[in-house]
Amino acid sequence: MFTTTIDIQIRTLDSLGTPVSVPAIEGIIRNYEGERVATLTLEDLTETSTGVYAADGYDVSDSQKFPGTELTIFWCVLEEGISPEVAFQRYSIFSPVNVSGSTRILTWCARQDPKVYGYEIFRTIQGEGPTSYAKTVFPYFFDRGTYTNQKEWELARFSAQPMVWTPAADTPKSNGVTYEVTRIVNDKTYCEIFGEVLDVSGSGVAESIYFYVHEKDAPQNSGRSFFMRRNEISASPNYRGQFSVPLICGSLVTAEIPSAGIIRRFVVPNTPRVNFKDLDFYPLDTHRAQ
Repeated sequence: MFTTTIDIQIRTLDSLGTPVSVPAIEGIIRNYEGERVATLTLEDLTETSTGVYAADGYDVSDSQKFPGTELTIFWCVLEEGISPEVAFQRYSIFSPVNVSGSTRILTWCARQDPKVYGYEIFRTIQGEGPTSYAKTVFPYFFDRGTYTNQKEWELARFSAQPMVWTPAADTPKSNGVTYEVTRIVNDKTYCEIFGEVLDVSGSGVAESIYFYVHEKDAPQNSGRSFFMRRNEISASPNYRGQFSVPLICGSLVTAEIPSAGIIRRFVVPNTPRVNFKDLDFYPLDTHRAQ
């Protein structure tokens, strides 16, 4: 169940440990990312008994203001000889991902086939049958669709089918082969790295391209997240040698193209799309693999 309210309580004590009332108190609230989001004063609290102050039903439903799984409060009593019983408090919360404001990516593992032009995505909403939802050239899709609420998104189901050329149709059509779709949901900003890898004859190179955080660059801090080392993802070029992969902006990534004997290390730029060859690579780390 999502946490929408919490009950806050603090006691104030004199030097002998006896609960006493105070003329002023301040509680600084910080969210999971350490950002100061609110300040509680006597006006926000109710003294339920001598020296016991409460804010029952404090609203934490805003997932943009209170992301993550907890908030903290640092209490300060502005009266000599009186102090809070606990100066630092933690409160557990669980806020849903904001469906309308988050990044939602659908991905699947596709097999290379020279007849495949792209992929058709089918979506099933609770109480409805699967319907055609989107089409894409590469095996991922940024889902920017509309959902009435969090439940509808969580219960939605997706599948992807290759679109192929056939003699009977003027455009590529789904061939009925179904790929299982994985969903990624977070609040990160992505850059799509695209490019083309060919052999000397101009044919597409079939081998995958690997993107990962090098062990010397891990762990990396991104807001309240850490990137693990060597948690590689692969981008399989299509039969034309073209590839595209979404990566989190600001991450320090190593790309490896075994068939070309190339390793490149770069920071993912804060831009929607960029050609792989136009990236700013680290000069000392640009070399051919041995």
